[in-house]
This record gives sequence, C-alpha cells and structure tokens, in this order.
Amino acid sequence: MGPDAGPDAGASLIAQATALERQGKPRDALRLLAPWLPPETRVAAPSGAWVDAALVASDCHFLMADYAASEREVARAEALARQVARPDALALADVHRARIRFQQGRYSEGLALAARAHAAAVDCGSHLVAARARMCESYLAHASGDEARAERVIADGIAQAARSGDLYWQVQLLNMAGIETLHGALRPVLPNRAIPHMTLIEPADLTGMRDRLDQALAYFDQAIALSDHRAGMRIDGILHLGRMRVMILRGEARSSLTPLAKMLKHAQVNGVRDHELAIRQAYAWALRLCGQHRESLHQLDAAIELARQQGRYLATVDLLHYNRSLTLAKMNDIAGAKASYRRYLHARKSLELSFSAAPGARASAPLEPFYMKRAERYLEQNCLRHVSLHELAGHCGVSVRTLQTAFQRYRGISPMARARHLRLDAARDALALGASVREAAAQHGFRSVTTFSMEYQRRFGQAPSQTRRRARTGPDDPAR
Repeated sequence: MGPDAGPDAGASLIAQATALERQGKPRDALRLLAPWLPPETRVAAPSGAWVDAALVASDCHFLMADYAASEREVARAEALARQVARPDALALADVHRARIRFQQGRYSEGLALAARAHAAAVDCGSHLVAARARMCESYLAHASGDEARAERVIADGIAQAARSGDLYWQVQLLNMAGIETLHGALRPVLPNRAIPHMTLIEPADLTGMRDRLDQALAYFDQAIALSDHRAGMRIDGILHLGRMRVMILRGEARSSLTPLAKMLKHAQVNGVRDHELAIRQAYAWALRLCGQHRESLHQLDAAIELARQQGRYLATVDLLHYNRSLTLAKMNDIAGAKASYRRYLHARKSLELSFSAAPGARASAPLEPFYMKRAERYLEQNCLRHVSLHELAGHCGVSVRTLQTAFQRYRGISPMARARHLRLDAARDALALGASVREAAAQHGFRSVTTFSMEYQRRFGQAPSQTRRRARTGPDDPAR
C-alpha cells in the first residue's frame, strides 16, 4: 500500500505503525511505513497523513538509536507540515529535535526547543503535543541541574496528558513523574547529577529515603497499572525499568535480575537499542550489587560497544568505564580499576572538548575515584580502632599522596580527619546507648579521655557527657 491508497488507508496504516512503535517494535513499524513515505519533502499534493508517518518514523529511528535518520524524518515532516499548514506537527517536530539534542548533550538548545514546542502546542490547542513537550523539557531540565523546573513542567505535563485523553502518554508522563520523585530522593546522594548516575549507588549509601522511594514506586506502579488494565495496550518493557531501579535501591537487587534479563532480551529481539543500553546499565548495576562481578563486567563491556555503535561514545561511555572501575575494585583488581578510571577521565576530557564546541551545553564535574568509597567502607568497618594513613592507602592500592589529594578534592578534609569523624559518630551512638565517656573513648580508639572530649565538642558542639545525659533523661526532660 502506497501514498496513493487514500487518506483512510493512510490513517489506518499509521495507527498500526504507532501501535508497533509503542510495543517496542520499531523495525516492524518502519517496514510498515516504508511504502507510504514520499521520497521527497516537497510533493505536488502533500497529505497530512504523510506528515504523521514521517513523525512516527522519526520516533522509530530514535528508539533504534539512529539519531541521524530520526533527524532526517523530522526535516521531512517539518517540510510537509508547512505545506499542509499543520502547526501541531511543527511543534512536535521541535519536540523530536529536543530529544535528539538531549542525546547529544546540547541541553540548553534542547530546552529552548522544548519550551518553544510547548508554547506552539498550547497556541494551536494540542494537549498531546504540549504533554510530550513538557516530558522532554523535564528530562532536559534534569540534565541541566534545574530540578525546580523539572518538577514544575512534569506536573503540567501530566495535566496536559490527561486533557489529551491519550492513555499511552498519560502512562509515559506518570513514569516520568516517578523518575522525578526518584531523582529527588537521590539528590542528597547525587547532587546536580542526572538519573543515569544512580547506578553508582549502593543501598548502604541511602538512609532515611524509604518514603521518597516508595512515592516513586507508587508512580511507576500507577503507570504500569494504567498500561496493563485501562489502556488495553502492551507498552514495551522499558516502562518497568523505573520500578527495577527502585527495587535495587531498596536492597532488592536479586529479585530484579530475572525481569531485567527478560527486558534486555525483548529490546535485543526488537532492535530497540536506545532502551537496550539503559537496561544493560541497570542490569550490570544489579549484578554488581549481587556479587556477580564477572557477569556485570560482561554487561558493561557490551554496553560500551553498543554506545560506540550508537555514536554516543562521549555522552555515555565515560559513565560505563566508571562503573567498570567500581566493579573491578569489588573484585580486588586494583590495577584494572585504575585503568578503567583513567579511561573514564580520558572520556570526560573528550566530553569537555565536545561541550566547549557546543554553545549552551555543559559537562558535570568528574566523579570521585573508585578508591574513595573503598577507603570510606574500610574506615567504617574499622571505626573501633585507629587506622593509619599508610594502612588505608595500602588497602586502596594507591599512594598516600594520591589518597590525601583525593580526600581534599572530594571531601574537603584529610583521610585521617574523615576517619576521626567516623569514630566520633560511632562513639556518639555508643553514648546514646548508655556507654560511659571513658568506655566510648576507649572503644573507638581514643587513648586519652581529654582528647576525646575536646574532639567530640568540636564535632558536635556539646560535651560527650551531655549526649549521655540527654539519652538518659530524654530531650524534653527539664532536668537536663
């Protein structure tokens, strides 16, 4: 069936292609659309259906991580939309371009396109395009570190999606709201960093965040339920990725392995390479937390190759090399971890050069080296005794000077100051449980009670005896 088959046939074909794309089958959708798309952007009697077909094709190429082809289809749709006076399609073309700019790291340019698309969609009364523009704007704002804007626009996007009556995009906006809530929960751990960096976290890093994680999970579950029960549609497995991430952060990494493996297979079978990369990252993260380090390395190496094939080397592979350094450190392969961290820094350098050549784009600061977390874990495990600087550096596999420089850069204090803080924190817990000042000092490596009391006063602004008395009498007891 070709372009001459008539408008009704075109609408039916586009609906079928859209359904396939929403099911995560972009290759099938493109095969269906191929006979319909006109070879030129200017034709004697353009059809509105051709515009829609080009936009669906752009979506499909985007899912397959072929961003050049996606942009070509956007240009085709835009040219045809001008001929048939389709302002909604012109606005949607800007949304597509904004998504591509996100993948290129050109966040400011993408934000401007998304905002322009939203304004145009509102002007022409297209709630659906307005919702899609807001969704795009939200993750661009995330990447730019503008969390207030991200929260504001996602709330408006949910409202616009509801007005549109399109259940598929209501599901997508709810999913994005879950991501926003999840990012808010992680902000104290990952300040000014984008969502993909959550794969650096271990559940032990999270304290007092269970409620926010549960809120994010509620959004994800609502989106999945709407997809499964009300929308009557099969939305591709990527929708479940947010839920899997929350499970991992809640310490349920092992139960996420089988679902992630199934999602990965689905993405591979259907050629959804953009999703495949995100799923591999999460899968490698879960495997690392479950102690399956070799399989985690395999997934990371496959993801690095996939990123290179997609042309996303600069924007993604740096993080993959960083995750690789964390995994190798867990395997006590310090030499390998150092090599991966050097590759990460090299990729970051290339990324910075790329950003400097793209006006409006900006790169985040480099992530701390793998041995920082290794050092802190060792100090936490040995907080009942004094750990020397040479012992700590030896455990981390780096020189004393390298360790000192890293702590000053990423913590603003020396390694020994950090060790002292951890010992004092543990001593405060012991005092709160009823230990005497002398016992707390001796148990946590302080040979002198006087030195312990001075250090304690400096850290907490009160004497250790006050902490002990407050624990015994209660914070609101007038006898304090």
